[in-house]
Amino acid sequence: MSRTKRGCLFCGIIAGVEPGRIRASRERFTIIDDLYPEYNHTLALPNEHIENASTLTKEDIPLLLQMAESSLDVLRAQYGTALDESQVVMGYHWPPFNSQSHLHLHLLYPTSEFSFLHKLRFLPRSPWFIRHSDLISRLEKSS
Repeated sequence: MSRTKRGCLFCGIIAGVEPGRIRASRERFTIIDDLYPEYNHTLALPNEHIENASTLTKEDIPLLLQMAESSLDVLRAQYGTALDESQVVMGYHWPPFNSQSHLHLHLLYPTSEFSFLHKLRFLPRSPWFIRHSDLISRLEKSS
């Protein structure tokens, strides 16, 4: 890993010095299970420390797309043909509402089983959560 942040939990998990269940590891990112999953909840973490979604630029789009596709691949491998992709939520918490200061893509499934609080926490187009597709659109339009 070229850039890490001392004391960052996610950098520690990627480096293998903090506990975490790694589901997939790629050259530029790692996919882990959420530390306290209530649903099928994975997190895709860039291997290089990126503070949060607000610091991203157009140049980061390929990384974000790879993280999303690989996260879906992990879910597809688990559920096979039973997977209903319309029940998948993918996105990022927007600062100052992020729980960790290391960019992480949430993938949650199935939305039909979310509690009221989870529906609120991962509400698309809210001030605290941005869907993956909306972030990509925003970055594509930026200069």
